[in-house]
Amino acid sequence: MDNSFAPGIGHRLDGWANRDLNVGAIIGLAPNLQPVANLLHTNVDPAVRALPWVRLIDLADLRSAGLADAGDLAHDLAAAEEIIEVELQRYLRWLAGRPAAAAVRRMRGGAEEAARQELDRIAGELPAEVRPAVERLLLRTVHRLVHQPTLELRAAAEAGDGDLVRVLAGLFDAVPPDAGRREERA
Repeated sequence: MDNSFAPGIGHRLDGWANRDLNVGAIIGLAPNLQPVANLLHTNVDPAVRALPWVRLIDLADLRSAGLADAGDLAHDLAAAEEIIEVELQRYLRWLAGRPAAAAVRRMRGGAEEAARQELDRIAGELPAEVRPAVERLLLRTVHRLVHQPTLELRAAAEAGDGDLVRVLAGLFDAVPPDAGRREERA
């Protein structure tokens, strides 16, 4: 994480999609979580008002300040509930696909290894100054080729299709993981 937005929040440095959220850091940036707490039917300890980075405002405070009427508040709370529901569903989909991470690494690693083996095979035929460019080209091509299988693998993981996850994970294995066991049986 490069902390480009705030500590613990920013772009990932490993090039993968930024799906791992530091929820605590994000919540720490929120100026007022009372409406969310109300939606979730939670109670907030009044002692949090003493924290310097917390501004605790409840609905009664808003009404007494004349900042919103009941209709506006109801509309805003309904909008907040919808946002929370959409984000919760997105998070649950992400969480369901999380076990696929090792399978994705295996699939992509196998494809990259196959490309590097081919590069090593022809390395003697390439001038040294050209080899890095050829390697970058091969790896970019590999990443383009494994993009759709990666999406399919994640979808299979979310759907609970373990058989398809295993097949896709081993798609680019040089030797299938159970090949040795088959030879032993023969």
